[in-house]
Amino acid sequence: MKNNKLLLEIKNLRTYFYTQKGVVKAVDDLDLSLEKGKTLCIVGESGCGKSVTSLSIMQLIQSPPGKIVSGTIKLNGENLLDLSENEMRKIRGNKISMIFQEPMTSLNPVFRIGDQISEVYIVHHKLNKAEALQKSIEMLKLVGIPSPEKRVFDYPHQLSGGMRQRVMIAMSLASPNPLLLLADEPTTALDVTIQAQILQLMNELKERIGMSIILITHDMNVVSQMADQVIVMYAGKKIEEANVIDLFENPLHPYTNGLLNSIPSNKKYRNRKRLETIRGTVPNLLHIGKGCPFANRCDYAEDICEKEFPPDKYFENNHLVRCHFVDKIIKGRE
Repeated sequence: MKNNKLLLEIKNLRTYFYTQKGVVKAVDDLDLSLEKGKTLCIVGESGCGKSVTSLSIMQLIQSPPGKIVSGTIKLNGENLLDLSENEMRKIRGNKISMIFQEPMTSLNPVFRIGDQISEVYIVHHKLNKAEALQKSIEMLKLVGIPSPEKRVFDYPHQLSGGMRQRVMIAMSLASPNPLLLLADEPTTALDVTIQAQILQLMNELKERIGMSIILITHDMNVVSQMADQVIVMYAGKKIEEANVIDLFENPLHPYTNGLLNSIPSNKKYRNRKRLETIRGTVPNLLHIGKGCPFANRCDYAEDICEKEFPPDKYFENNHLVRCHFVDKIIKGRE
């Protein structure tokens, strides 16, 4: 039976990078779904595949060396991987907007920021240059840039990192009623006050036009504020998925536990001097074996973890975890 609330559905997505040293499986067999008007947060360390997932949705993977090897990415039932480049251009910045992680490399250094924001209004809203410039000033004001009527004539190098990030956010929010906003760590370069304003702005836009959001972050506090559903990724794999309340109250994967235990505000660390850490380092994606990629850092790991990737296990509220010893973890809490 078709789910009319479903906006985005990804099945068996594999995005690999073919390098001289070997194949990097940046995203390996990823499934996800997102309902209309909801926010999905993708969490994990650098290099786990979060950004590559968003770039795969937009079909902005640089080829070579990158390639979407298999899978489907359906937006309102239409497989984006079947579309031509010209058809995808009509989707980007229109039905799907994106806030990129690195504003300095995403903004064109030879154009004024007003011209770059205005392009969205000229192409998608069909406004003339004067109207587009005025709208650009309004968007800069909306995202908290002071003196926007002057800043609109600045070049990217004249702005701080936080200001450039706000320009990127203004460009993405200038799209005409996007169905989906991909936000790749949109508040990383911002101070706490502006971060709160931007997150509130994204939520207000979501409520007003029924937009859905995929928010990529490593900040669990942002996740707690924004998410309806959360996916935890590690070394290109989805290892846990749950609604935000279940994930925070009942994390099941050892890696998810490690992430939550390293938050200074976690109540279990009141009156203690040191936080727990996740021992070891992230594995080299060129040398990932058949087993669980977290095995070399996990306190529960045994021989089977090195040999076999754990199967899907579902718990209450469709809480998914991939761990051979999740039952042992649950028993340990009783």
